[in-house]
Amino acid sequence: MRNRFSTWYAADLERYNNEYKVNLLSVHKEIINLKVESWPHLLMVAKAEFERGPCTIGLDQESFAELQKVMESAAEVSFNSQALTVYRGPDVYAINWREGERLSFAPFKIVNLEHNKALSAIKQYSYALEKIELNTPSAVLLGMDGGAEYFRSEVKKYFPLIIKSLLQKNEQEFMNACRKLIGMGHGSSPNGDDLVCGALLAYHHFIADQLFIDNISAELKAEAGKTSLMGRHMLEVGRTGLSPDFFQDLLISISRGSFQPELLARAMQVGSSTGIDLIAALLTFTSSYLCFMQNAK
Repeated sequence: MRNRFSTWYAADLERYNNEYKVNLLSVHKEIINLKVESWPHLLMVAKAEFERGPCTIGLDQESFAELQKVMESAAEVSFNSQALTVYRGPDVYAINWREGERLSFAPFKIVNLEHNKALSAIKQYSYALEKIELNTPSAVLLGMDGGAEYFRSEVKKYFPLIIKSLLQKNEQEFMNACRKLIGMGHGSSPNGDDLVCGALLAYHHFIADQLFIDNISAELKAEAGKTSLMGRHMLEVGRTGLSPDFFQDLLISISRGSFQPELLARAMQVGSSTGIDLIAALLTFTSSYLCFMQNAK
């Protein structure tokens, strides 16, 4: 039996105490996606230096490369409260995931948001994105080209309703708009799912009304069952408010009125368009939130 140890792990994985059967979904250069029985989200194993986020175990380069090879011919894979175990004939390969650094991706409330500073940061990020070719329909939210025209029109029509319903805490209107966007677009996680996720993550950090989330959870989970596995994962992450490092760092950057262009480069690492979709959702939500709060005074 070969034992390896994680470099870091997401604290949200600690809630799973049973033995679970695991199936391989996809293997990529930086990350391995796994489907775990009965989980509403995926389990991910990534290179330690890759963008950190929820539901993920981080490994050093050697251990990650070894796992990639082992997974190609795995007969059985299981997960429990201590280890991710791969069975390959008589060989057993175990990652003791609880041995690494514990990282929490739980949402935190943004307070003391200064309108002018935050708006200045949003404009700087939007301007920087104008210099990047964005092949995603969420570009329409930033006034830019990108993505298929049909998907652009759907995003332009329904994403503002997502934001409006969140700001007004209107559960029915939120779910009506979600039904139009969930499953819409290209990629392993469709663009619409990424945008809904981004809006929910922003909601958790700016408004943080758990009652609203509780009230829409059952319907959102039902809708999530109609999209791809990765899309369902993104919607569950949005529902719970667990956000990747770059998203939290971008939130802090905007709240302080500072522009950090390296955050855009980090977002570009995440999926074919997921990182940019999340940023477009955050910038759009925050702009609307600032106007909403200004008008409420």
